[in-house]
Amino acid sequence: MPPLPASFNSLFWRLFCGLIAVILATAAAVWTAAYVVQSQVVAKLENSLSLRYGGQRAVETAFIMHRYAGEAGLVEWLLSDANQRPTVFVMTKSGVELSGRTVPERARQLLEALQSGKVPDARGEGFPSEAVKTVEIGGKPYFIFAVHTSLPPVRLNLFPFNSLTPALTAIVSALLLTLCVAWLLALYYSRPLRRLDAAMRKVAEGDLSTRIEKDIGPADGEVAALAKVFDRMADQIEKLINRQRKLFHNVSHEIRSPLARIEVATDLAKLDPSRVPASLERIEKEVRAIDELIGSLLTYARLEGGIVLETATVSARAFLGAVRDTLAFEAQSRGVEVKLVDRLTEDITLEVNEAALSSALINIGRNALRFTPERGTITLAVELRAKGLLIRCIDEGPGMSEEELARMFDPFVRGNREHTGTGFGLGLAIAKSAVASQHGTLSAKNVLPHGLEFEITLPVQTENGSLKKAAV
Repeated sequence: MPPLPASFNSLFWRLFCGLIAVILATAAAVWTAAYVVQSQVVAKLENSLSLRYGGQRAVETAFIMHRYAGEAGLVEWLLSDANQRPTVFVMTKSGVELSGRTVPERARQLLEALQSGKVPDARGEGFPSEAVKTVEIGGKPYFIFAVHTSLPPVRLNLFPFNSLTPALTAIVSALLLTLCVAWLLALYYSRPLRRLDAAMRKVAEGDLSTRIEKDIGPADGEVAALAKVFDRMADQIEKLINRQRKLFHNVSHEIRSPLARIEVATDLAKLDPSRVPASLERIEKEVRAIDELIGSLLTYARLEGGIVLETATVSARAFLGAVRDTLAFEAQSRGVEVKLVDRLTEDITLEVNEAALSSALINIGRNALRFTPERGTITLAVELRAKGLLIRCIDEGPGMSEEELARMFDPFVRGNREHTGTGFGLGLAIAKSAVASQHGTLSAKNVLPHGLEFEITLPVQTENGSLKKAAV
């Protein structure tokens, strides 16, 4: 289990203190409500007949007092301090009390109702006969009954207080129980966050394979959603780091080769002065290659970094015509024909960075030219589809395997059928990034009977001037 945070500003301690506050506040609210209810119950007893066990016992005591002490002893007991809570009265039907005291009016009315049978017991069983006794004193019948004249204090017996469990022990036990419950709840609620924190620390320490969504589970809704986002972020970071490492490896490999050739040319020039011109020519060629590689890397890095390129409105037909002319000029040395098939019913306006998009199409065309046999044909076709402007480049080469198709847009990837020995494997990677920077898509597939087809889909301007982006 991840360690608990030491800072009291952490979520765990805030949850812990909050839960304690809620539990104590709830206990105080329950105690207050119970006290109010008990106070109302006690208030209703004022000047009413005491019919339960306490009243019955007091009435029985007065009855026994009369039997053994007579009228004088009974009157003395009635006027003593022992006669309270409840207070016993001995009264005739006419309302005369034996000791001369005044019977509370409410008790008198209840007694009359009791005698007439109009007041049922609270339990629906009728008044117990032991609550009111009749005794003859001086030849007259008297009623002995008890009245709540002095209300008892309101008490809430929340704990069974006795000699073994005093109030302090009960209170301390309740507080300890509250602390334990709050501690366990705080641990439970902060557990997914602590797991997420531990996963983030692992990623920060370099363990990019860390994933947390399965450990959190769907029960912790909000944190599970956050864990899912974290896993996607970690996955993306891992891919970017691995891609960067691979890129650094490839760059070092590509630069090491021309540097090695430069070193060889330098050594040859030192050994044989007659080879100095040829060595300088070789050194100059390798330096140009390194410069070209660095330029391509910078272009690729800028496009992959999401740089926003300046755009301008261009005509689709004029733009593709210029690309076709450039490719046709480069293809004439091999007798390859570059055709432009225009299936547009009207000219289309594009909002693009013309230089970046032109470079992408030319890179694709050069790739097609590299694999197209002599006297072959490269076809550029353009048409308008529902998802945008579709540009296709089709060559007559041997095509590529499915494995090569899946990796052909990665940097420093060359096809297995590469036979020219030129390029760094960055052209198609730059082309894909350039098309993506124009909100377009680039894909490739084999065509029958043989050949490779590149498809570029670009957004076009709608009637209201907004861009209709290509479907990814």
